[in-house]
Amino acid sequence: MLVAVPLIAFASDQNAEELFLCRGDDDSTIAIETWKPSEFEPPVHCVQVSFLPDMTACAPNGGWGLGIDDNLTKLIEVTNDWSTAHKHETGKVAASVGTRGVRFVAFHGVGIGSNVNYQWKFVMARNSGKAKWHSQGDKEIAYDCELRSIWKQ
Repeated sequence: MLVAVPLIAFASDQNAEELFLCRGDDDSTIAIETWKPSEFEPPVHCVQVSFLPDMTACAPNGGWGLGIDDNLTKLIEVTNDWSTAHKHETGKVAASVGTRGVRFVAFHGVGIGSNVNYQWKFVMARNSGKAKWHSQGDKEIAYDCELRSIWKQ
């Protein structure tokens, strides 16, 4: 059984995995897992979106998850090295989790930052549980998120 906990009750703790569930204005859902153990080491942050069911978007904190294709259907590597991410030509996602919030940004093409093709981003504020999904073509969806579980490793 999962118990809902106010988001403000916890700050990001690198030893605690968290699961956030978010419901959108359009009835879509997003699940966020933080500090999740992975085969790649170090732990990763992952986002799963109901309207992109095949996507596997995970990355280490402050780093990149590199996908096999532009749609991030399979994660093939994670890195905190900007030059490795820069050279990766297909889909990549950057993740950042901290005391103020959670942020994911996905893009594709050689490069990082403003010189690549932006696909989508998701930003959630911990103090309110409010979040937004922005995608190419100016699609924006508002979400309300709650912390559903937290556990220490």
